[in-house]
Amino acid sequence: MKRLIEFILVLTAIMLCLSSPEQARAETYGYARIMDDSTYFYSEADEDAGLFLLPRTYFVQITGDAGDYYQISYLDGQENVKAVKGYCKKSQVTPVSYLPQTPYLVYRIQVTYSTDEPSFPDGFLEEITLSADYYGAFYYGSALCYYVYLNGSFGYVPASACSKPDYPENTEFTDPPDPSPVPQKKDVTGIVLACILACAAILAVWFLFRPQKNTNINYSDDTQDIFR
Repeated sequence: MKRLIEFILVLTAIMLCLSSPEQARAETYGYARIMDDSTYFYSEADEDAGLFLLPRTYFVQITGDAGDYYQISYLDGQENVKAVKGYCKKSQVTPVSYLPQTPYLVYRIQVTYSTDEPSFPDGFLEEITLSADYYGAFYYGSALCYYVYLNGSFGYVPASACSKPDYPENTEFTDPPDPSPVPQKKDVTGIVLACILACAAILAVWFLFRPQKNTNINYSDDTQDIFR
């Protein structure tokens, strides 16, 4: 009876490890489609933390849940573009069960800077144009500006200094006929932990129920006579 109780305790401990919060947090989320032009990318799950407007018809990758907001990643996995992580409102995006082939808008705009100094005789470098990664529009009061990544830094540039963004809508998955589930990433750490715990369980069972050696040797009378 004592061994049975010990065995139950071992199994209970193993089940608690397998159902730990770390395992629950390993859940992999899918993508969500941006449904309107007023969907902000937020740096925090806060109404006042908007950084830029996400492009409608494209997607964000959901990485977690934060009440009325999703934790999201945008432009993750795209070459030569810096990914950003933040939040968006759940009410402004629609989770999908398929894997978009073109989830993000990868777009560059031309930013032109002009000097305010008086023109030099030869007019050298009175104006310079640079190419920047475009993330989205932002209204600072009534002034329109763009959130860009330029020369290793994020920041805003006035719309008047930029070429007007002209990009197509993402219509590839407007109405998928038969969406397939998003492939789930395997949690390698969880698999390894499960294998270790399974081995531990087997060893525990063997230890608890292994045959006991008989250390009490009872000699018969005939055997004892030999040494008399």
